[in-house]
Amino acid sequence: MVTRYAVTGNIADFLGNTVGASQAVLYVRNNVPAGKALFDVDGNVLHPPGASRLTVGSDGTVTASLIATNSPGINVPDGALRWEIFGHVYDDAGHEQPWTSGPFELTTNRTLAQVAGTGSPVDVDASSMLVATLVEQAMQDHTPGTLLGIVNRASPAITSTAASVGAATPVAGLSLTITGQGRSVEVHLRAPMAYSSTANVPVSVMLVRDGNTAHTDNQYAPVFSPLTNAGPSLDVATVTDPIPIGVVAVFTVRVWTSSGSTAVLFPQANYRIQLIARSL
Repeated sequence: MVTRYAVTGNIADFLGNTVGASQAVLYVRNNVPAGKALFDVDGNVLHPPGASRLTVGSDGTVTASLIATNSPGINVPDGALRWEIFGHVYDDAGHEQPWTSGPFELTTNRTLAQVAGTGSPVDVDASSMLVATLVEQAMQDHTPGTLLGIVNRASPAITSTAASVGAATPVAGLSLTITGQGRSVEVHLRAPMAYSSTANVPVSVMLVRDGNTAHTDNQYAPVFSPLTNAGPSLDVATVTDPIPIGVVAVFTVRVWTSSGSTAVLFPQANYRIQLIARSL
């Protein structure tokens, strides 16, 4: 299991003021070679290369949870993993200036003051990154913007008399199965027209992941119409958290009205109902 430790502190300690500290923009990155990635072998989770932005509190406080230098289960051997917190801060006169902690190792919980300026650059042997290289090759099919799946429905209209999301059943023939590759995915439902058999009763639509109506990757949208035979178009989309490599996610659609009136999603002529998934 991967070991993590926290780095906590206050950037104001290095500036002598809290006004500039509250405006600081800080990032964290590791020393994995360019074009490679840190990989949690045990958890089957890829940590994409590049820097991640840290949250800086209004008083300059910073907290980062990072994989330990000596953690088991990662593809960086021999304690070579190093971290660096960097970005730009502002002095008490409001002048922007760069700031970096410099590279540091992490073998226990530390404060920002304890790690800043304590380390030196360490090269990671690129040959040790084989696992990440293989993972990246697997991820090529999920490069940003890649169409992962599409389902078209030209007829018939989708109808539902369910009065709640729990009572609604997944719409038959309108689902997508995605195998995770460590990236987030956008799932988007489009319908040319939505209306209810009772005027001004909202038609509710939810994208549901893995049959769990409380999943954090779900998304919901209501549509109103003053008419009982026509209505506006419907668009509802969700952006998932990164889906770990190899994990299968199934997205379905549920439709209902709060009153139990008949909800209708209607395709029009050449304009189909579509469920689409793209990688991000």
